Amino acid sequence: LIVAQDGSGDFTDIQTAIDALPSTGGEVFVKEGTYNIDTEITIPNDDITIRGAGFSTNINGTANIDIFSVSAKTRVTFDRLRFTDSSNTITAIDISGASSFCKIFNCIFSSMFARAINIAGTDHLVQDNVCDSSGTHGIAISGSRNRILNNISTGAANGNGILVAGDSTFSIIRGNIFTSNSLNGILLGAGSDNSIVEGNVCSSNNSGISATDFTSCIICNNVCSSNTNRGIYIATGATDGGRNSVISNNVCMDNTNEGIYFLDADNCIASGNRCGDNGQEFRISTANDCIIIGNNLIGTGISLIDIGTNTIHLGNKLNGKDNI
Repeated sequence: LIVAQDGSGDFTDIQTAIDALPSTGGEVFVKEGTYNIDTEITIPNDDITIRGAGFSTNINGTANIDIFSVSAKTRVTFDRLRFTDSSNTITAIDISGASSFCKIFNCIFSSMFARAINIAGTDHLVQDNVCDSSGTHGIAISGSRNRILNNISTGAANGNGILVAGDSTFSIIRGNIFTSNSLNGILLGAGSDNSIVEGNVCSSNNSGISATDFTSCIICNNVCSSNTNRGIYIATGATDGGRNSVISNNVCMDNTNEGIYFLDADNCIASGNRCGDNGQEFRISTANDCIIIGNNLIGTGISLIDIGTNTIHLGNKLNGKDNI
C-alpha cells in the first residue's frame, strides 16, 4: 500500500494505510512529503514494514507522543524514514513489551524531545541510522540479543549516545559513532551481561564508555578520545560493578581524566590497550584480582596508578613518573 499527500497513492494517512493491511502483515510505502503526526501511530499486527523514500519522507511529531508505537509484535521493520520534532515528541520509534525481531534501518532522527529510538524485547536490529540532538538518549535498549550496528548518535542534550539497560544480556554494540553527547557515548547499565562492545568511536562526550553492574562482557577495539571525563570507565554500581570481563585493544587518547579507570572491576583483564595524553593513563581503585597485560601507557599523564588488590601486571609499557 502507498501513502502520498498528493493523492497519487492508496491513502493520504499513515495509520489508515497500516490498518488496511491484512492480519498477516504487509508493507506501507510512504512517499515524499512532510507528514505531521499529532496522534500516536500504532502497529496492530506482526510482519509489517513501514518504508519511506529516504530524507524526503519526513515524519514530523507535532504533539507530546511517541510517533510510532510497537507493543508485543514481531518482525516489524522501519526503513528509510526521516523523523523530526516540532512539539516535544517523546520518542520517534518505541518498541515495547515482548516484541522480537524488529528492525530499524537507514532512518534519520533529528531533535527528538526525549529519545530517538527506544527498544525493549529480544533479537532486534538497529543499523545504519543517524540520531542527532535527542533530548535524552539517542538510542535506549533493554532485553536480550539486540544488535546495534553502524549507527551515528550525536548531541544528546541530557543523556547518552546509547543506553544499554534493563537486563540487556547478550547485546552487540558494534561499529557505531557516538560523539558530543552530554553523558556517555555508551552506557552499559545494570544487567548488561555477556555483551560485546566492539569497534565503536566515542569522542567528545563526557565519558566514552561507562559500565556498571555487569559481568562477562567484552569491550574491545574501540576508540575513546577527547572526552571531557574518561575514555573507559568500569564503575561501582548498585550491586556488583564490573566482573569477569575483558577490556582489550582499545585506544584511549586525549581524555581529560583517565584513559581507562577500573573503580570496581573484579577479575577483569585489560590487555593490548593504548592510552596516551590523558590526565592519567590507567587507574585501578577498589578492584580485585585483575590482570593488566601488554598495554601501552604513554604520554604526558601518569602511566599507571594501582591501589587495587592482587593485581597482576605483565609486559606493560609505561612512560612517565610515579607509574605505580
